[in-house]
Amino acid sequence: MKKDIFFKIILIFSALSAFYADIDSTSLNSEDKSYVIEKIQITGLKKTKDSYVQSLLKDFIGKDSESLDVNQVETLLQAQGIFSEINVSVVENTLNLQLKEKISFLPLPFASYSSDGFMGGFMLMNMNAFGKKNNLITGGFASSSMFMGLFMFSKPAIDIRHPGFSLSLSANYNENEIEDYAKEIVYEADSLKFNGKIAFEEKFTPFFSVSVDAGYTLDNIWDHEEDPVLNIWQFGLKASLSDVKWNGWYLISKNLSARSSVGFDLDGNFIQEYSAFGEVQIPFIPRIRGILKAAGNMNYNKNVLLQASKSSVASGLLHSSFRTDKIASSSFTLESALFKKKVATLSLYGSYECLFARDFDDSLAFGHGPGAGIKLYMQQVAFPAMAMGFSYNIPENSFQFSASLGVAF
Repeated sequence: MKKDIFFKIILIFSALSAFYADIDSTSLNSEDKSYVIEKIQITGLKKTKDSYVQSLLKDFIGKDSESLDVNQVETLLQAQGIFSEINVSVVENTLNLQLKEKISFLPLPFASYSSDGFMGGFMLMNMNAFGKKNNLITGGFASSSMFMGLFMFSKPAIDIRHPGFSLSLSANYNENEIEDYAKEIVYEADSLKFNGKIAFEEKFTPFFSVSVDAGYTLDNIWDHEEDPVLNIWQFGLKASLSDVKWNGWYLISKNLSARSSVGFDLDGNFIQEYSAFGEVQIPFIPRIRGILKAAGNMNYNKNVLLQASKSSVASGLLHSSFRTDKIASSSFTLESALFKKKVATLSLYGSYECLFARDFDDSLAFGHGPGAGIKLYMQQVAFPAMAMGFSYNIPENSFQFSASLGVAF
């Protein structure tokens, strides 16, 4: 009898031990269980193609859901510039995206006023054509000395299997006054120019891309001494390194690019151009970033009307009538977001720039000075809305001012 009781106790104890061991094992396996991303679920798209977003994020398929960095997903989508709201979550083997698109198609009037005078026009812009972030821009603008019409289309490169390309066509009439660094007029001519360019881009990695381009320029020039007609073919090669990260306020970027082009005109002149650009952005705190830029341009055997200008190195110190065959500029900008709302983000910036350029008498022109302004980033619209700023060239004791509403060129 005692033996039966003893064996029953042993049997009950063993059953309970097995039961609790099974519970512990199940609990442990549940805690240790991880998932691999097998699909991407996207909601909220109206114009953008689901397949386009899927192609952007395909590298996240097969990733461990536990170690997935959702900030990388948000950065990639923010860099597209077509989404106003992005919510990312992971549920077991599914990457879930809730997206809200920006307004990307608008007939957009614009106006700007600067030290060079008033300019205005009308552009038809689609920054998400065909639902695949293709850019389509057409329209025209004018000032007191210039009329221009243009057409541009670009398809972004996604990866090595999905290259991109761009096409641009323009025609413009200009009453040109070319000035030296001291703002003395050195050349005057009217011109009617037609320009076409096509480029193909291959994205070898998320950070490295290469593009090739070919362009043709026909420029009829009327000056006081002769009336040359320029027929120019140019072929270019560009390599770019870039990296971005979204910090909740800005896309913090690092960029480095170099381009070279060679060409010829019908008079037998061999034309060359070399340029480089670098930018590093530093987030001191999320709403304050520093931006360090450097750029340079050298060109040989180009007509004075086609030589480098302030836009070639994104300079704020130069007047727009200055041309040169050699120029270099560097600047540091500190930008702080004053507030961020659902509609827009307003920021204030201060900068300091230094530049070197070869003047028309072959002397070396040097300029430096501060700048300041405000920028408005639209959250719901995929276009720049407003910018206003000024810069002061200390050696020349000259101010440059610009304000634009709509699109800045």
